[in-house]
Amino acid sequence: MPLPLRPLALALPLLALASTATAEGDSPLPMTYAMFEAGVPHIDMALCPEPLDGPDRFCRLTVANDQINVFVFTTEGDSPMVAFQSWSADLFAGLLD
Repeated sequence: MPLPLRPLALALPLLALASTATAEGDSPLPMTYAMFEAGVPHIDMALCPEPLDGPDRFCRLTVANDQINVFVFTTEGDSPMVAFQSWSADLFAGLLD
């Protein structure tokens, strides 16, 4: 079943702001976890990928446009997003054969 496009389309302008975030930056971005949770279909990750992992962080995964996208939020305050990274979905090649 395809993902609903409307919530994702509403979140895209905010997600674009995340493109400059890095694992080292940790400067809060204007998207809180509450906003993300309400508008972006995602999978909760038990652990953050190594380049994004850190204390007081949690990660969420989306798959869109042949990209695996990981959003990183801090547990502090309103849980703002502090990092974002995408990888090619080609990483799944062979895993699902």
